[in-house]
Amino acid sequence: MIVFSDNGTSRSHTGLVYAVDGTTVYTYEGNSGNMARKRSYALTSSYIYGYVTLNLDGTNDSTDGDDSCVAQFQQYLGVTADGIYGPKTKAAAVKAHQHYVNSTYGAGIAEDGVWGPETYYATERVQKPDDNDDVTLWQGLLYCLGYDPVGIDGSFGANTEAATMALQSAQGLTPTGIADRYTWAKALGADRPAHTVLKTGSTGQEVRYLQRLLTENGHTLETDGVFGTKTCAAVKAYQTEQGLDVDGIVGPKTWAALE
Repeated sequence: MIVFSDNGTSRSHTGLVYAVDGTTVYTYEGNSGNMARKRSYALTSSYIYGYVTLNLDGTNDSTDGDDSCVAQFQQYLGVTADGIYGPKTKAAAVKAHQHYVNSTYGAGIAEDGVWGPETYYATERVQKPDDNDDVTLWQGLLYCLGYDPVGIDGSFGANTEAATMALQSAQGLTPTGIADRYTWAKALGADRPAHTVLKTGSTGQEVRYLQRLLTENGHTLETDGVFGTKTCAAVKAYQTEQGLDVDGIVGPKTWAALE
């Protein structure tokens, strides 16, 4: 949505944006007599007060100034800084996140800008008091979705935690204030991937993910992506703790308990 001002201070009129290019924004407006019609404006027009990204599912509200923060985030990502969160911005954010987990954790996933199972498995949580590039990406995504972490500075403080909790509550998640894998996925319009059954001899990114989950649950393992004897022993120990069948095989019930 585009917002106009007759005097540069008070907002006087709104319209819907249907296209934008390097110099011009194209709108539908309903104040042309008793008609709605197409209009266009130079992006530098003083009549334009700002923009609001519409959230059609009603889960959150945009706030004044969010468009400038989205534009700041877009500049950070190296995409057109138009203040509008669209597919290109989302893809650039995912690509930057993929690069971060590759360079930081040696994940070895494709940096293609597509959020899929491999990216989900490779994602590590961000939370207080983390200070890194992945926090910067998370803060930018919060702004894109209409939540205010009060700055994009790469430092996960109380404001970023509060914004994360607000997003989690709106998405039906437990408001922990921790941006875990599932919170990242929901923010990007995805869900948990459908898991395969893992057992001794299994390898790959999903095994790495399993090993991290087991470590988070008190069974410390090397995340080497190989389901060997140590991983099997950790699975059995976890299954015993949870009252599951102790077979060392990670099927639907074990996955459900771990997540």
